[in-house]
Amino acid sequence: MDKLVIEGRHPLKGTIRISGAKNAALPILAATLLTGGTFRLQNIPGLVDIRTFTDLLTDLGVTVNYSAYNDSDFLNIDSSGLSDHEAPYDLVRKMRASILVIGPLMSRIGKARVSLPGGCAIGARPINLHLKGLELMGAKLQLKEGYIEAKARRLNGAHIYFDMPSVTGTENLMMAAVLAKGTTILGNAAREPEVIALGHFWFGVPLRGSLLLIGTVSTLFLISGLGTGLFASTIANTQQEAMLTVWMALLPAIFLSGFLFPTNNMPLVLQWISYLIPMRYFLKILRVLMLKGVGIESIQGDVIALIVFGVVIMGAAALRIRKRLD
Repeated sequence: MDKLVIEGRHPLKGTIRISGAKNAALPILAATLLTGGTFRLQNIPGLVDIRTFTDLLTDLGVTVNYSAYNDSDFLNIDSSGLSDHEAPYDLVRKMRASILVIGPLMSRIGKARVSLPGGCAIGARPINLHLKGLELMGAKLQLKEGYIEAKARRLNGAHIYFDMPSVTGTENLMMAAVLAKGTTILGNAAREPEVIALGHFWFGVPLRGSLLLIGTVSTLFLISGLGTGLFASTIANTQQEAMLTVWMALLPAIFLSGFLFPTNNMPLVLQWISYLIPMRYFLKILRVLMLKGVGIESIQGDVIALIVFGVVIMGAAALRIRKRLD
């Protein structure tokens, strides 16, 4: 029997490097399957379980390699080449955490074929909580020849309650919910540090996609507002009235663009600055036009109606997108 022999009465001194936690690293590795892109993970522990999981990712078509920079080890992952949805028995049997690939695979491509897990030295820990949650999200499950076969056109958000807290079950369904339609609520979920670490990791990934979406839609709003104003200005009576018409359509578009940014992505102070800068120029132009005798009351009713219609359409779209982002 192996044993540790500790001889005391000596002061401890020296420096050691603390590696990351394996139980936090494994679900993060699985989460890279959720989107096609490149990830660089630092301080991943050099353990057999990590190597087994990266072998599984490679088997699914993911590119994995190690690199070093400034005495730090990095694990580089490119999941854009995902080409398979089957986790074979030869790999899954070595480590129970391999079941973590079923959630992201179902979320991203709507299908997964995963061998029943093995390699658990702690004892029998059934995965029925994982499967029950996936079924509630709309997955069709079958057990064939020792494999779990799951399919869904697209997962849907669901209210899932765990009969008992499950760490890997919580992590699997968190990843399944990322690309699912609607909101998923996990009741009695596990709250271990590795679950929190997975949430922190994935929070940064969709944020970039959300900001890209916000930027694109904001640009479309500004173009739509400017286009509405220019079109409406063509039926204006004077050049001053046309200029005021353009600004009346463009200013709401600017406001709606700023409204799309959730407060956790942009500080509220910056939001108000983004509002006040165009407001300042709008009021300046409005003052000049009013001094020239051009007021809102002088604009034709059909011009105002056209602008209101455009603003209402953009406002409805902004509310829908903001609700989706929240």
